[in-house]
Amino acid sequence: MKTYPLCLLAIALLGFSSLATTRVPASPTLADYVTEANAAYHDLPRSLSAYNSAIRGICQAIQTGATQEFAANLDKLGVSFNPPSIRLPLRWVQIAGSSPGANGTESGIPVVLGYETKTATLYPPEGLFVDATAIYDRSAGVARFSLLVGRTTVMLRGHTYALAANHSAAGDHLKLRAKRFANSGFGGMIHPFSASPEASDLPA
Repeated sequence: MKTYPLCLLAIALLGFSSLATTRVPASPTLADYVTEANAAYHDLPRSLSAYNSAIRGICQAIQTGATQEFAANLDKLGVSFNPPSIRLPLRWVQIAGSSPGANGTESGIPVVLGYETKTATLYPPEGLFVDATAIYDRSAGVARFSLLVGRTTVMLRGHTYALAANHSAAGDHLKLRAKRFANSGFGGMIHPFSASPEASDLPA
């Protein structure tokens, strides 16, 4: 009596059972990235690469939703959101490419901030675009996710790090969004800190 069909059926059933019990790993959540950032922060300077990787994950989360919702989600995780003190609505945050001069020792992730200017005077209607660096740190026991503007260095756990930056990202973005403003008088608004690298605010 031939048993080949029964063997094939058993193998097929075993395969289907294996597929049914195999679960696809879930994508990391904002909470996962915050946990990773916090752990890496406490292990600096040895964990700089892991620290930057976790911050990139947090930045990916802010890219995919509204900034107010992102801030609320961070607050639920016990992390404060600290954007620059720019008196315009922050519309979006986008990860920028690394600067050609980056050597891997910088901290943070370069980003471009997009501000709503439709109801503001003296600004291009396409929006205000600002180069910034995203970091995670703790102050007086409080976790913070900050977007630093006009800074070249940052102190993390007693060590001073050069901030990762891409000073041409905002200008490049503006050129893509509105070429007619590329050579206008708004250059100072795109890079408002070229004359004072440690400034912390923009004119409203």
